[in-house]
Amino acid sequence: MAFTLSQAVFMQVSTIICPGPVEETIKNWAQYNSQLSGPQQASVDSLADLIVSSFNQSTCPPFREVKIVGHAGCLTVVGDQ
Repeated sequence: MAFTLSQAVFMQVSTIICPGPVEETIKNWAQYNSQLSGPQQASVDSLADLIVSSFNQSTCPPFREVKIVGHAGCLTVVGDQ
């Protein structure tokens, strides 16, 4: 079972239960844009904080693996090229 980012952060801060795998989907990246929107950047920052803070405690094993999966949707072009 994978936890959402918000569940994992809550568990890490307020319970003695160790969060397992965490899955977070960051959607709607603008085409040909190297910048993230505010909510997208906040998700990346929260994931980074979760990983770093997992090394600062001794109760649960730290997160040692990050897997990033990219997906490019199909682009429909209308008109002459």
